[in-house]
Amino acid sequence: MKCPLCHELERELQGRQRDYGETLASSHHRVNTKFAAYKRVELECVRNELEEHQFVCASTVKQRGPRRHAA
Repeated sequence: MKCPLCHELERELQGRQRDYGETLASSHHRVNTKFAAYKRVELECVRNELEEHQFVCASTVKQRGPRRHAA
């Protein structure tokens, strides 16, 4: 079972991906690419936050198993 923060961050990421896709598909994107760049930055921030959380989240660590250290 995923923790509530993982779930919320995944939902936020999906929403940002949808917003970014809609921005790229819009006619405004051809005129002003700064808005699309802003949406891309927002998307990457949420993606990074999710990845950082999953690195330390107990529920995610249990799903992928213990990390093995290189010898």
